[in-house]
Amino acid sequence: MDNSNSENTQKLEERLERFLKINPSAKLEYEKDRALITHPWDDDTVAFEITSDNQGLIDALNNLLFPPHLSAIYHTDSSVFEFIYKVKLEDDPLWSRSFEFTFEGVTYPCKYSLSSERLIHIARVAQLRQVPSSTDYRNLKVYRDFCDPTKISPAAIRYFEKRKPVSFFFGPVKIENTDQMIELARHLNFYMFYFDRDTPQIIIHRPEDVAASFSEAPAGVTFPDSIIGSRVDTYMLDLWTGAQGVSGRLAFLYFYQMLEYAAFYYIDEQVKSRVGKILRRPEILSSMETCLSLVVDEIVEYRQSDEHKLAAVVQKSVDPEKVWFVIEKYVDYFANSQSFDGGFAVDALIKDNWTASDFAAAWTPKLPDRLRKIRNALVHSRESRVGQVIAPTRANSAKLMPWVKVIEEIACQVAIYRNV
Repeated sequence: MDNSNSENTQKLEERLERFLKINPSAKLEYEKDRALITHPWDDDTVAFEITSDNQGLIDALNNLLFPPHLSAIYHTDSSVFEFIYKVKLEDDPLWSRSFEFTFEGVTYPCKYSLSSERLIHIARVAQLRQVPSSTDYRNLKVYRDFCDPTKISPAAIRYFEKRKPVSFFFGPVKIENTDQMIELARHLNFYMFYFDRDTPQIIIHRPEDVAASFSEAPAGVTFPDSIIGSRVDTYMLDLWTGAQGVSGRLAFLYFYQMLEYAAFYYIDEQVKSRVGKILRRPEILSSMETCLSLVVDEIVEYRQSDEHKLAAVVQKSVDPEKVWFVIEKYVDYFANSQSFDGGFAVDALIKDNWTASDFAAAWTPKLPDRLRKIRNALVHSRESRVGQVIAPTRANSAKLMPWVKVIEEIACQVAIYRNV
């Protein structure tokens, strides 16, 4: 580096002091007589070209944090996360979506809106380096093309004519550490997906990055203006997240594991009440052995099969009307028995003239029992001796899809309502 470049770098470093301080992975470097900011998200596939006269970019950078685990920028002056999304048609209904998300007593405004000027400043100077990684250049490629039509084809120019860049804004939110925001994002993804199977998902970049979720039919509800989220068990949330990256038999099994997990910890309300009364006895300290025996008697007497507990937790937690919204899209399928490669067959779940009220009157334990039998046919290879398995064929994967949609709806509701 010659002396002039060294002096320019020093001046730029002074002007970018705040940006470099809050983004310790970022570096100001010179390559072939041009200044670059590299590793802004600790990501070596993206860099920003910067000049001393680009005051708009300098001001933007000094007010932004680049979270490594997210395709987003964090506006430090307003405490708002801006998730980098894509360009959308001007009449796309997503533009009008705004809502509140309440989680653990705190309410966060959420909305889709025109991307900020700061993001546009960044996109204009974005340099895409190396081959794309799982971060996909933090979604900046389409932004860069939108901002500089001189470098794209006439067809691409026509594509952008009626489109504008849209971002998802979340906050204001004060974040103490990265894990806190990841936990918020995971829960927000879960609840947005619950109300809209095609909702854009917040991408969380991790070593175990999963593929984008597959699109599903809505569960008969409209996206609300306000969402109050309660904490979902971490393991159940991990299972749900895993199911979004797969389809067919694996997705079914992930969702079934959510039900099994909930059933394992399910205790009948009457038993819970009787045990609670024993533990609240004022003389418990002086008669510990007697009270302990009474508690053991209650638990032993209550011992139930796993099948019974799973059916009980489903009946307790799930609204059959919402399940019916999924089933009625596949009436012909569920009104007939289905045979799978491998010899397994499942009986019809409904009759073709049923309504939501008919289903609500007869859905349990019939539906949980069908799900259990399908699960056993997927995982119990010993059943192959009697021709009762679901073989891992493409035809079976397609045939299983309606059942995946049904169990997904049930698993989501159990995750939310099992402790209510």
